[in-house]
Order: sequence, then C-alpha cells, then structure tokens
Amino acid sequence: MHTITRKLHLPISLTTAWKFFTDVSNIEQITSPKINLNLHTPHGTYLYPGMLFHIIVELIPFVPLRWTSVVSHMKTNQSFIDQQIAGPFTFWHHEHHFQSKPDGSVLMTDIISYQLPGGPAGRAAHSLFAAKQIERFIEEREANILFHFSPH
Repeated sequence: MHTITRKLHLPISLTTAWKFFTDVSNIEQITSPKINLNLHTPHGTYLYPGMLFHIIVELIPFVPLRWTSVVSHMKTNQSFIDQQIAGPFTFWHHEHHFQSKPDGSVLMTDIISYQLPGGPAGRAAHSLFAAKQIERFIEEREANILFHFSPH
C-alpha cells in the first residue's frame, strides 16, 4: 500500500472551496489533460454520500480504463472520501479535507492511498515508473487548482 499526503493553500473561502470540489463537473477542469479523463456523470451534479461516479481515463496513452468510484463519507464543509470500487487500481482511497484558516483562506489536504494490481510485477512497476507518474498527475492537478483560483 502506498500513501501520498499533499497540502495546498487556497486563496478562497471554505464555502467556495466546498462548492467547487463537490461539483462533479469540476473534476475534468482540475485533472491533467494527459490522462484524457471522460466523466460519465451528469454535469452540475454535486457529490453526496453513496454517489457513484464513472470515468474513463488513459493512465497509459491510448489505453482507456474504466473507473467507478463511490463517495463513501462526507462531512459538509470538512471532508469527503472517494473510493474506487472498480478500475485500474487494486485499491484507491482519496480523502479530501478542507480547513478554514484565520485569514479566510482554506488549507486543503489530500490523502491518497493506493495499491497497484499485479503483485510483484505491480510493485516493480510502481518503483520503476508508476509512482512518478501518479506524483506528476497530482502536481498537475494542484497547478490546475491554483490557476483556477488565481486572478487572471
């Protein structure tokens, strides 16, 4: 099992952050275009506990992978968790935490736990390239989020 924890300071209110990150249509906006994400959930839909959302991603170019996740936990204006129930990973658990700061901004913390399939071959793939690729996707997501909330 592998875990990545990332913290991102956002120059927005907690209400704005919550509304943005629970709006399903924003998933495509903040995801790296390199994985060619295709969301199969109605736009304008907000996440809720028990909600399933379906996507197709290309973690490897030109190899579309179906991915279904469920919102397993949600505490309004605090956190939500999406977990893969079918898809490319043996295990994927993504916690999204939001904390209001005294200056009115938000500290967003992502905790992603995952396991690649394939036993020893999956562990080797993780060491050779998958860990770096996942880190790059997360870094691009963070850059897209910061760009979205920066003055243009």
